[in-house]
Amino acid sequence: MAVEQEQIKDFLPIGEQLRAMISQSFLTAKHLKDLLNDQGVFIDENDKNKSIPILMSTILSPKEFERLVENQTTKEEKFKTNTLTIPCKTEKKLLEIIPPSFSLNKIIGENLVYKPNYKVKGNPQFELVENNPNRIQLSYEIERDNKTKDWVQTKTTHKALITIEKKSDSGINLILTKNHTSKETNEINEMLLKNLKNNFKDAKVVKEEEDFVRILFKDFNNKNRI
Repeated sequence: MAVEQEQIKDFLPIGEQLRAMISQSFLTAKHLKDLLNDQGVFIDENDKNKSIPILMSTILSPKEFERLVENQTTKEEKFKTNTLTIPCKTEKKLLEIIPPSFSLNKIIGENLVYKPNYKVKGNPQFELVENNPNRIQLSYEIERDNKTKDWVQTKTTHKALITIEKKSDSGINLILTKNHTSKETNEINEMLLKNLKNNFKDAKVVKEEEDFVRILFKDFNNKNRI
């Protein structure tokens, strides 16, 4: 995730404004203890009940404030991955079963009755992976406005990825892997999967009664685990 600082405001948060920031879940008790240690203040345990009142009485330097903001970006920018499978019956190449009118922005608009705090950059489309007709990928990025954070005004970008692979082991299966870096990209991925499933059923690629099965770590044997 990239942070566009519109930026750290002309003033640094103190007191109650600082409490609203440092009490959020993305900052752990250890983050706050380490920050106090760097200021020469030492507490005996990782406990927000102890660190927050002390920090509320201090004034952060711009560098310390940036460090706290960076803790959030580091947490969100890591890809989270989920894999799903669904039986299919088709001899078509994967790109041929994606609707010609496919539009990620249109899918979002059909699923939300309110204007979201993000927008998809460009008009992303599925593409072949390594020229393999049985493996396609949609890579996209959103720009999110973070106007609710009164302690910093930022725009952040978040990447996401959907990979579809046609496998033939016990019958033919579509393997879908979704990667996301934020709550919003995860929600978009879910909208997209629902839309694709309905289109696959309309095209008779997937039977009406079929649904996605989520593949969990416990479903693998030791040999297949990484």
